[in-house]
Amino acid sequence: MQIRFGCHICGQDLSATDTEEEIRCPKCKRTVMVPIRSTLPSPVPEISPQHEQPAKNVQRALSKRAKVWPSKMFQKIAAIGTIAVGACFVYASHIALRQAPPQAQTYTTAVLKCPTTFQLPNRNVTLPRGSQLEFVSRDESEVRVRYRGHQQSIPASDVDLR
Repeated sequence: MQIRFGCHICGQDLSATDTEEEIRCPKCKRTVMVPIRSTLPSPVPEISPQHEQPAKNVQRALSKRAKVWPSKMFQKIAAIGTIAVGACFVYASHIALRQAPPQAQTYTTAVLKCPTTFQLPNRNVTLPRGSQLEFVSRDESEVRVRYRGHQQSIPASDVDLR
């Protein structure tokens, strides 16, 4: 059986029988070990098994291929455009999810940085610095907390969230 491989020194294509262990490379003159199986594809036959026939009426074939129907072309462009717009929406939503601000569930406690007065239905209460309150929600400028069942907004700069 014929084994085809390349010389590991110069890259020359070589072939040997499966009984040979080493051969001499004709290009670099070095001794090369014969691998167990071929590492190169088998050679392509010089002659194609199909008979070559000259093309009949080449001009007519070229003119048929060159003719493009505008409606078909528009359909293809519209389909490609739709796919592109869809891909943009998917990409944009993926980016928006990655850059989303922390959700309200990540915080459970708000700690006051300074004394804060709360308005309750029957009186006002001033809580000292360091008081811990139940966190409800937040936006860019305010934090909503719950104190004795009543929600109150506090400036975000006056609260540490934990």
